[in-house]
Amino acid sequence: MSPTRRAVFRLLIIFVGYAAIVAALSWAWYSMEKENFTRQLDQKLLAATGTLKDLLAPDFHDRARTPTSISLEEELENRRKFNALKEALGLTWVYTVIRTESGEYVFTAPSVSEEEAKERLSWYFYPYQEIPEAFTQALAQRGNATHEYRDEWGRFRSFCRTEVSPGGQPYLACADIDISRIEAFTTRHLLITLGVATAFLALAVPVGFTVRGMYRDHLTALQEAHTTLAEQEASLRTILDSLPVGVAVVDATERTVRSANPKLLEMLEATADQIIGHDCKKTICTQCATPLCPILDGIPPQTPDLAITTFTGRSVPVLKAAVPATLAGKHVLVEALIDISAQKRLEADLIHAKEAAEAAARSKARFLAVMSHELRTPLGHILGALQILPHLDSPAKQKPMTEAAQNAARALLTLLNDILDLAALEGTAIQPSPAVHPVMTILSPIIQIAEPQARSRGLSWEAPPHAGATHVECDATLVRKALLHVVNNAIKFTPRGTVRLESWTHGTGWYIAVHDTGPGIDPHLLDTIFVPFTQADMELNREHGGSGIGLGVASGIIRLLGGSICVDSEPGAGATFILAFPRAVANRETTV
Repeated sequence: MSPTRRAVFRLLIIFVGYAAIVAALSWAWYSMEKENFTRQLDQKLLAATGTLKDLLAPDFHDRARTPTSISLEEELENRRKFNALKEALGLTWVYTVIRTESGEYVFTAPSVSEEEAKERLSWYFYPYQEIPEAFTQALAQRGNATHEYRDEWGRFRSFCRTEVSPGGQPYLACADIDISRIEAFTTRHLLITLGVATAFLALAVPVGFTVRGMYRDHLTALQEAHTTLAEQEASLRTILDSLPVGVAVVDATERTVRSANPKLLEMLEATADQIIGHDCKKTICTQCATPLCPILDGIPPQTPDLAITTFTGRSVPVLKAAVPATLAGKHVLVEALIDISAQKRLEADLIHAKEAAEAAARSKARFLAVMSHELRTPLGHILGALQILPHLDSPAKQKPMTEAAQNAARALLTLLNDILDLAALEGTAIQPSPAVHPVMTILSPIIQIAEPQARSRGLSWEAPPHAGATHVECDATLVRKALLHVVNNAIKFTPRGTVRLESWTHGTGWYIAVHDTGPGIDPHLLDTIFVPFTQADMELNREHGGSGIGLGVASGIIRLLGGSICVDSEPGAGATFILAFPRAVANRETTV
């Protein structure tokens, strides 16, 4: 709808409202005048009925009990008095009524017009055949009643009151008035009211046109100002929307966000409805720990390097600046936020690279130290045995030295194999060759190797039967190598108690668990036990030896096979290593 049409529509509404008010006031005035006039008539009827008993002989109604009780002369005298009262008060009829012993209602002293006097001489004891029910109830209850009725002579308003004669005879004193006078009065006043209302409405027309002209001029000026303001706002909005930084305007009094540009909404991952009109502390200033504003409340400002929380719960690092300003007469705070996530990521990458380089240097140093010890120890045993052997003259004396040299050579070979396996895993030189195997053909060699080792260390070895599917698809050699490292680790670090090997399938997954009753692992070391050249307890390392490569090799092999390895342990409660191969169960089932 155009502004002109809106203005006309508003003026029409005003005019209709004005007309309705004038009509309502006119109707109220008319109703009040009608009520006042009716009240005056009722007062006149009340006064007339109260006078009737004084116009009659005190014992009149004690005597007026039969058609012949009252003489014609007394009737005519009473008629003269009643007619005079009627004419004096401008009434239509005044009369008294009794109820006979037979239950009939009759007139005892009615006023009579000239036409009625010509019709019959005596109206005493004339039956009141159509007496209103309200009158009969009033007589029965010794009360008063008002009644309106219409007949062939017109429309009338009647009032009756119950009087009692000195002899105790009740009767009705009644007065009627032709209310056509009221209708004439109300018609006249209604016409006057309509005339007044019409005059007011006629006066409103030129006033309305004058107001309309003034409003049109004001509207034109307002439209021009609005157009200018809209152009300025559009220019400012274009500038704000094109800025690569988030900008918000905050009401300094209510602390609510008045506007936000698209870049800020993008940074907060929110819609305009979620930001505009809401508390700035819950939208763009979520990082503030205090309800006070550093700029507006004069407290020391925080560092400009902050982090805001988006509506999806993500933390975004930003640089923030805010300045107070005045817009449209209101004090506001203009805030600018720059997303520095890329800079923070670069900074984190640099720190991570630095830490990785330092960790690599530490790993290299640790590797050299461990390898120096692990290589020199078996080589020293071998060289020592070789030096002693020529000086021993009997095979019985040579045998211990020979066995010591062989054990040292095997340990050295194992270490070299582990190092080569670790290098192959890091260089992706190992490629799995999966095939379908019975589970027990994979586990039996491990059990045959591990059980004697465990018993030689005084440990109890347990290997319950495999539960579930009998065939799995995997690289059996790599699975055995990884599992053997885990089992050897459990046997090595369990001083007493039990080592238990369990195997089962669930769905398409194959799971192997190795339990031990060893010293357990501190929770803060659980994340490092699968890192090569790292052992959880250096005291145990010095006691049992080892390079710390075994679990690292096992973890690398299991990941290469698409599985995972995890550990559950508490200090003093042993450890449980679980190897999981989620898609290892073969499609076909056979029995071993």
